[in-house]
Amino acid sequence: MISLQFRRLLRSLERRLADRVEQREDKAIAAYMAAVSASLGKPPKRRQGRAEPMPYRLRIAVAFASLASALFSLYWWYP
Repeated sequence: MISLQFRRLLRSLERRLADRVEQREDKAIAAYMAAVSASLGKPPKRRQGRAEPMPYRLRIAVAFASLASALFSLYWWYP
């Protein structure tokens, strides 16, 4: 059988390790929360050196303008 003193030693070691794990988790959570709260005030990062594609609203506007032009041309040339 395992002696009583050895059991106490194992329990105290287990408690210390569990406390360390909890402290590390608390530190990690605090660091993550600090990083998130710091990033909330910053503007979003944009890619540098690469042109952004045409926004979809502009594409829709160009498509409607082309359609209107085509319809007007058909109306004008083929009454």
